[in-house]
Amino acid sequence: MNHRRAAKANRGMAWTTPAGFRVVHETREPKTLRIVRSDRTFVVYQEDETRKIDSRKQVEGILAHLVHSMDAAHMMLTINRLQTGGVHHFAMVHDNFGVHASDIHFLNRALREEFVRIYSETVLQNLFKERWEANPGVSLPALPRQVPRYSPGTLIALFFA
Repeated sequence: MNHRRAAKANRGMAWTTPAGFRVVHETREPKTLRIVRSDRTFVVYQEDETRKIDSRKQVEGILAHLVHSMDAAHMMLTINRLQTGGVHHFAMVHDNFGVHASDIHFLNRALREEFVRIYSETVLQNLFKERWEANPGVSLPALPRQVPRYSPGTLIALFFA
């Protein structure tokens, strides 16, 4: 996907994670405001949605933001699964999960099943399709062919990994 073309057309990236969360990735050139005092000078960077998108930062940051958003979706879906399964005490930091020792087997199963459920879908194709629909006037590469997905047997392989 050519993010640089969209950025040069001053269009950001947006996608919907498998958890339904809408992510907007627009790295715009900040508006610089200089505040001069008698003893020092402050430089404040102010966000301004009317400013031009910084294509270099946009392209450099997209992969990390996409991966983090997918990790967050996995965490949200796993927590929802834990709660519906009766687990109400857990701790999460980034992509680390913690539950009481008596719930660890359920956590292990929920983590793997939610992961396989997410990536059994055509995640990259869905992202690409959203890009196409959001940028009708920008010349983007054609929608890719079907991307390989996880098979049900992957669940067993992941479970014993």
